[in-house]
Amino acid sequence: MDSADSIDRLLEIEQKAAQIIQEAEEKASGLLVEAKKRSEIVQNQKISQMRRELEADFAAYIDSLTQKSHKEIEEYRLSLNSIPLNRKSLLETLEALLQTEN
Repeated sequence: MDSADSIDRLLEIEQKAAQIIQEAEEKASGLLVEAKKRSEIVQNQKISQMRRELEADFAAYIDSLTQKSHKEIEEYRLSLNSIPLNRKSLLETLEALLQTEN
């Protein structure tokens, strides 16, 4: 009976060990899933922050280009307005153009 008790005891210990290993694997799996979720949340937050920063930089860049183009157009308009109009030359050029079309 002593050896039968020993075998039963060993089987019981083996079952408990298997149960402990299974519980540890389940706990480790749960911890990995939770860590992955937290990692994804942090990653998504960083991506969102970077996107906001890039969109703000892009908007500022577009605004600076708009201001620059308006300034250049205004400067060109002023330079054109500062050129005196030679009506006689304009009339001669227009008449020459009209004559070439006929």
